Amino acid sequence: MKSKTIGYRLMEALTKDQIAHMLDVIFDLWGSQKIDDFLQKLNKDVAATLSRLVFSQTSSPEEIISDDKYREEWEQLWDEWKELIYEVGDEEGRYAEQEHHWEAPYFDGCSLAVDLDKVAEKILLILDKIYKLGIEDNNLFEEELSTIEYNIKEYPEWMGAEDEGCYLNRAVTQCVDD
Repeated sequence: MKSKTIGYRLMEALTKDQIAHMLDVIFDLWGSQKIDDFLQKLNKDVAATLSRLVFSQTSSPEEIISDDKYREEWEQLWDEWKELIYEVGDEEGRYAEQEHHWEAPYFDGCSLAVDLDKVAEKILLILDKIYKLGIEDNNLFEEELSTIEYNIKEYPEWMGAEDEGCYLNRAVTQCVDD
């Protein structure tokens, strides 16, 4: 079995705050020559991001994010989105509402719209960058709307899902428009 690198062992052994403190001390102790040598050994994305962080005049870390970090964040958000879509069409799923046990369940399109909008609000913050990086193409959300529509039609007819429909909220529709 291959042993873990010092980086992974540190991530397992220390808190994020401890790692941040350790890195702050390292950069304080190193001179600019050591930092330059260090940057040369890193992959291009990490080196460019670190260089901007270390030598930038701005103090706002939100402005400097690596491409791989965007990819990672996108994958997490997209998993959240897919998890919600997966529930649509399941008569015992999250969006099948039942007031009383003796009543038939029905499709709750409002809850779906609210849940999708929560994820879409976070997606909107990085969507332009995701498109620029070529991670996804611009018609992604149009395809997703088709999937939602298809899944709604998967509910049994007696649930009235086609009559209820689902009216999406601002953030989701903005994702489609962008």
